[in-house]
Amino acid sequence: MPNVRFFGKWLVEIGIGEIIATLPIIDHVLAHKKEQEEATISSKEIVDLAGKWGNYRGRAITEDRIRA
Repeated sequence: MPNVRFFGKWLVEIGIGEIIATLPIIDHVLAHKKEQEEATISSKEIVDLAGKWGNYRGRAITEDRIRA
């Protein structure tokens, strides 16, 4: 049980401040991840775009060419 008492003392005296201090970092990481997901082009968007384009210089514009 000494570990439990030690953790309880740490949590009351120091830990809560350290935990709260990490929350803005977590918010920043989550916001950055959301921005990255929104900036990622989906396969459906690429397929739709390829369907709208015709040929360029006699070559078909395929999904793979757009991705490349």
